[in-house]
Amino acid sequence: RDTIIYGDMNALQFQDETFDMVFSSHSFEHTNKPTIAAQEIKRVTKTGGLIYICVPSEFGVPHEHDDCTLYENINEIPTLFGLNTLMMDEQKADSYWMPEYRILLEKNRG
Repeated sequence: RDTIIYGDMNALQFQDETFDMVFSSHSFEHTNKPTIAAQEIKRVTKTGGLIYICVPSEFGVPHEHDDCTLYENINEIPTLFGLNTLMMDEQKADSYWMPEYRILLEKNRG
């Protein structure tokens, strides 16, 4: 049975190191506190776990999306987390409704 839990990514309702993997697709850019959101995502990810983030790339975001944080450089996002980066790419194919950055991070042991 699946459970859906709604909440604030700046104050996640989970214990530390709960998940083996955290997946965030097209939501991270909507927080006005990306550093806090990154800390929260990192907190609930188990040591050795993975974090997969997808955000629209700057060149693909129409101007009417004023609530989005536009990341002009893909390296800005892993810096917020301070974690080992396993993969970063800029998907220019229209796989969703706009081009996106895809980042896979690992929460290092020790």
